[in-house]
Amino acid sequence: MEQHIAELLKQNQELTLALQRKNDSSQKISVQFEKFDEENEKFDEENENFDSDFERFQTYLNVQNIPADSRAKFDIVFCKTADNGNADFLSRLPKTSEELEVKDDITIFQMTQIETLPVTSRELRQETGKDEELGPILRA
Repeated sequence: MEQHIAELLKQNQELTLALQRKNDSSQKISVQFEKFDEENEKFDEENENFDSDFERFQTYLNVQNIPADSRAKFDIVFCKTADNGNADFLSRLPKTSEELEVKDDITIFQMTQIETLPVTSRELRQETGKDEELGPILRA
C-alpha cells in the first residue's frame, strides 16, 4: 500500500509540473491512478478527469480514508500570472542599489569613519583620484 501511495505522490508531482508548463487553466487533465477497493482490499486502476489539482488532492484524501471533518475547508482559485499581476507586484518590487549592496563589518566600519571626518565623501574621492598610487586604483 505504501508503494501505491508513493506512486500517487509521484503522479501528483508530475501533474503539478505539467500544469506549471501550461498557460491555459481551463484545460482538462487526464490522470491515471489507483483507487483502494475496501471490499476486495486491492487497488483498481481507474481513469479520471480533473478540472483542478484541488479535486485530485480531494480524491487522494478520499483514497487515504481521511475523515471529511478533519480536512481544512477553503476555496482555491487558479489564475494565470498575467491575470494576477496586482498580487505579484509587491513581491517583485525592485530594491534600490543600497538595499542590494552587501555590507560587511569592514565596510560598515570604514563608512562610519568617513562620516566622522570633516570632509565630504566627494572631496575625499577627488583628492584620492589626484594621488599617484590610489588614483589609478580608483579609476580601474
